[in-house]
Amino acid sequence: MKIKKLAVVAAIQFALFSSFANADTVGHLLGGSDSCSKLPGTWKGGCLTTALGGNVHCKFLGHIDVTALPKADSFHMLGELHLDPDYKSSKVCENNDLDFTATCINGVVTIKDTKHTGGNTTVTDLSGKLNDSGTVATINGTVTVDKPPIGRIPSDIKDLILTKQ
Repeated sequence: MKIKKLAVVAAIQFALFSSFANADTVGHLLGGSDSCSKLPGTWKGGCLTTALGGNVHCKFLGHIDVTALPKADSFHMLGELHLDPDYKSSKVCENNDLDFTATCINGVVTIKDTKHTGGNTTVTDLSGKLNDSGTVATINGTVTVDKPPIGRIPSDIKDLILTKQ
């Protein structure tokens, strides 16, 4: 009886693993393999960020213009984030210009970037997914700014929701 039960469990696990190992299945579950083709265009949205152990809160609204790059699955993102005037952001929060290179594979958007400007280094590590229709992106992660002499300041990005315009 135990051997029969074990064989059934093994067969179910094999079937589940096999279906998840199929790239088309994974792409569909994560946002659809075709949703990345809809990424270029203008996106608008906002997010709440926290830093310094939750003592700093900033709420941003903004837009991002996305263009496809010649390299497969690669995109350029250029835009602006402004402080939400209806939210009482911490005084250290400031508006930001955005300039990223990103990838999108099977509906999963990944932004890993390092910029050096004005003596500061900004490391961006964000990822998220597109919905099946490629019109809404939900992105989370961390943006870390190294500001001498203060040091490294990581900011948690929670639910950056972008909607294609």
